[in-house]
Amino acid sequence: MTLPTIISLIGQLAGSSRGIAVSFHMFMAFAGASIGPIVSIALVKSGCHLITFALLAGILLLSLIIPFFIRIEKGNREKATQIS
Repeated sequence: MTLPTIISLIGQLAGSSRGIAVSFHMFMAFAGASIGPIVSIALVKSGCHLITFALLAGILLLSLIIPFFIRIEKGNREKATQIS
């Protein structure tokens, strides 16, 4: 549900580099969707479910914290508010 919104927001904020920004974002999204299940299955097969859970929970926590440190320049912030 949120992927089209994120792609649109990246396109708006990237300005003249929007093609590169959207392409890089989509590459990272598909790479994560492809590699994630492989890594998690390998971790579960390693035998220690607690370590697997802790590692995956840590990655989730990191992905929730990182967006708070992203700064939007003033000119791009006005563009972002126009989207809403």
